Parts: sequence; structure tokens; C-alpha cells
Amino acid sequence: MTHFPAPDPATPQPASLFAAATASLALTPEDFGPIARCDIPMCVADAGGDMPIVFANPAFLALSGYDERDVIGRNCRFLQGPSTEPEAAERFRRGFADGRPFQVALLNHRKDGAPFRNEVFIAPIRDAGGAIVRFIGMQVSSRTLETEAASLAALRHHFRNQLQTMTSFVSLLGQRMEPGDGRDAFEDVRVRFESMAAAQSEAPADASETVRADAILARVVEGALRIYDPNRRHPVAIDAAPLPASGRRATLLAQALTEIMIDLARNAMSTGPGAHVSVTVAALPDGGCRLAAACAAPGREPVSGSTELGLAIAQSLARSAGGEFRRRIGERYEIEILLPAETDLR
Repeated sequence: MTHFPAPDPATPQPASLFAAATASLALTPEDFGPIARCDIPMCVADAGGDMPIVFANPAFLALSGYDERDVIGRNCRFLQGPSTEPEAAERFRRGFADGRPFQVALLNHRKDGAPFRNEVFIAPIRDAGGAIVRFIGMQVSSRTLETEAASLAALRHHFRNQLQTMTSFVSLLGQRMEPGDGRDAFEDVRVRFESMAAAQSEAPADASETVRADAILARVVEGALRIYDPNRRHPVAIDAAPLPASGRRATLLAQALTEIMIDLARNAMSTGPGAHVSVTVAALPDGGCRLAAACAAPGREPVSGSTELGLAIAQSLARSAGGEFRRRIGERYEIEILLPAETDLR
């Protein structure tokens, strides 16, 4: 099922922009010409009674499969059917009651019973005294949404291919360099690219949809160890409990863990073989999550500008999600990120 995030009142949303575009619309039938000529399905309903439709443009009739005589005088809910989400009716009820522009994504049905997914934008029309007298609605059908989704999928595929090319290029350059800071920097870049690829390979089209963040993070750890410790000189324990998260948060966690693994490799793991390494991914009782890494070896301050910047990025990512970032060095290296529960997990 496709989900659409709830509008942020602080940000101009399609429904608000749609309302602004129709704010000067006159209220008499003869003034519906611009709507009639519009290729986007639109209709106008009276604000009183059962909110009957008073006008529907040809695009609306073509989308629904109904004739004008079947539509005029009826409430728009006649498009709903057995497959329509029950919560959609409640969202419509709240939207009309608020008297402000709103949008609802739902499954409607054509006259022949065939379901179609669309997103409906609703805006009130007010008279000179400010009273709501009509509502105007615009529907974007699944055909448009699917076209956008296909374009996004193609873009994501192109991005992944480019990412793989860059990863291979950086890896090749790093292999040709002598050991030292220059080679270390190329390895760090390679780890970042591979971690990004791991996150993107699992990322959903809708960043608010749920994914298994623990699986993505385990791939990040394994990828980093494959580069930094190919001979497994350090025993490693990965404790990744099931962690459902939005694609957005999973990507954030993958970025943060990447910087943690780079710091871990350049810091505690570089002191010598044998130090035990542990990485923990856990869901917290309050709905938040914990990401931690530790090494049974002395820690120290960042040893290069790359790791120092990386830790600053990890800290910034944690704080951007309302979380905490902790790093402790001494006889034992420990680093931890705590994030609160997500409010838009779907």
C-alpha cells in the first residue's frame, strides 16, 4: 500500500498551493469554464447538506467512468467501495470540519467496479463574508503517481550504478597506493560508498515506509570489516536485534554507523590485534533505538581530519533526529547513539 506523509503545516503543501490557485474562483456555474477545460480531474461540491457535487469536468468523468447525470447531486463518496480504506472517510470528515485545504490518498472505484488509487486535494471556496460555500476537489490518479514512481525508480537505479562505479574506482586507486595516510583516506571513502550502497539497496521508494534497519546495519559492519580487517585479527560480535525503522531513519543510522566504524578502525583497532570488538543494534522499550560500538583496547582522540569530521557528522546526524551521541575513550573505547521513537513510522 502506498502511504503519503501527513502535511507539515509549516511547509507549503500541494493542497495549500491548490487552494491558492483556486482562491479567486467565482461561484456561479458559468464561471466553471477554466475547470471544464482543465485536463486534471476536478469537481465542485456544495458545502451544505450532504455536500452534493454541483460540477464535474470531463477529466473527472473520464477517470470515474460515470456520466454527468450520474454524478451531479451526489456526494463524492459514491466513488468509494469495498476496497476503500476505512480510515479515508475519517480523514475526509476531519478535513471538511477543519475548513482548510487538505489531501487524502485512497483507493476509489470506477463505475465498472475497477479500483484505482488516487490522491485527492480539497480546498474550500468562501463567499465575500468568509463563509465556506463550496469545496473544490482535484484528483491525481494512480497513472500519474505510477509514472512518477517509475521515474524515481529509474533515477534510483542510475544512482546505484554510479555509486558502484565510484566504489570500484576508489578501490582500484587505493590498491595502487602505498600504505599510509593517502591509502587510508581512499579506504575510508570506499567504506562510505559501500555503506551508502547497502542503505540504498534496501531503501523503499517512500522514505517513511518500514524496513529492517538491523539487516542494513549488519551489512555496513561486515563491509567495513572486510576492508579494515580482512584477516579478522579482531574477534567481532554483532548483536543486531530486529529493528523496524523508516527508510529515512535506516539511512541515517547507516551513515552514523559508517563513521563509527571508521573511527573504530583508525582508533582502537589500530593499536594491535586481538582486541575484542562489539557492535550492538537494539530497539528500546520506548520505541527508540540504540546503536553502540566498543573495543577492548584503549581509545584516543581522532587521529586524522577524516575521522574527526566523520565523528562530527555522526554527532550531527544523531542530534538532527533528536538523539544523543556519546563517545568515551580510555582503557576501553566506547561510542553510543541513542535515538527517540519515530513519529512518522508507517
